Amino acid sequence: MEKFHKRVSIDYPNGGQGYQAFIYFRSLLERNWTEGDSRQHPFRHWVMLASEPHYARLIQLRRRFELVERINGFKARTRRLADRLEYLSAMTEIETAAKLRLAGIDISFPKAKSGDTPDILAEVDGCDCWVEVTCVNPQRLENQFSDLLGEIMSTMMSKRVTIGGFGLERLTKDDLQQIKDKVNLAASEIAGKDELRKVNVRGKATLYVGSGSKAADIPEECRGSFRVWGGSPRPHIERVIGKIREKGEKDYLGGGPGFLVLYDSLMDPRNLDEILGSQIDDIGLVMATYPQIFGMALVVPSDFGTRISATTYLSTPDRDFIAYALPDRSTENLIVWRNRYTDTKLPSTIFNAFMNYPTTYAKYLNERNRLSP
Repeated sequence: MEKFHKRVSIDYPNGGQGYQAFIYFRSLLERNWTEGDSRQHPFRHWVMLASEPHYARLIQLRRRFELVERINGFKARTRRLADRLEYLSAMTEIETAAKLRLAGIDISFPKAKSGDTPDILAEVDGCDCWVEVTCVNPQRLENQFSDLLGEIMSTMMSKRVTIGGFGLERLTKDDLQQIKDKVNLAASEIAGKDELRKVNVRGKATLYVGSGSKAADIPEECRGSFRVWGGSPRPHIERVIGKIREKGEKDYLGGGPGFLVLYDSLMDPRNLDEILGSQIDDIGLVMATYPQIFGMALVVPSDFGTRISATTYLSTPDRDFIAYALPDRSTENLIVWRNRYTDTKLPSTIFNAFMNYPTTYAKYLNERNRLSP
């Protein structure tokens, strides 16, 4: 893989930095690989192809890692990052830590001890607090769709096609493999042509594969995205509530104040509309029963999801919503809750770390790019 990137990176304007980013992540992860694990590891989708967009994503990921690489406990996170079963949880902790550091918040990754240990310790407005980061969906489900979306993205780049579609949340291993095989076959058959193919796995998924001018014929609501249907929106909300209860029962810092960060990469626009449009905020009501939790962020990331052309804000007395595209073309939808029933004075710094992230991150990248050779 290193020989591949060393050879092809010279063909791209950002290839030099992209190659150095590859070396950076190889040095972090390779020492902790288990035998044979690298072939199944989710991170392989970051490095298995070379192109200007691919290198841009890899370079920017390195920039986010650089924000936290000197923080106490970072090496332990990289060990977990190398474990494919721990990868997503470790990655979300590092991404959250980068958001907090950009806001100037002092943080550390504490060592696991007997009793309840949070993922991040932070000093916010002069007070110590905990930050707990978790994925809403079962790890198995997240890993399955991370693998599927990574495969689809790689096919898009290698075959120069556009892919979009939708599928069920509950898919077996055989279902996922059948989807991959059919999409790859269709992409290979139409590569270099003006053609559109419809790929269907009955009762499981429908995808469109388009090349050339025919890519514009993919239905707009799923063009360049893969939407997951998990039944009614309610199960996602119940999972969020379940995580609040699970973490709210913990005794972090002896019951001290804290902030929850939940990631849900499978939530679609209907789920967000259900949360934002509901007359009764069930999530906020449950959080109110845990006064040590002064707030929560629900992050809905998507490398291959709903397109966002402009940053969108929506604010209510208890929660804020922002949807934005990052410079590497990935997108995030974010809802931040403020628990008005908390025992703690609401620290604006930690809320601003999330709501101002698109701006602070863009400024940080501009400065790093200015300083880079």
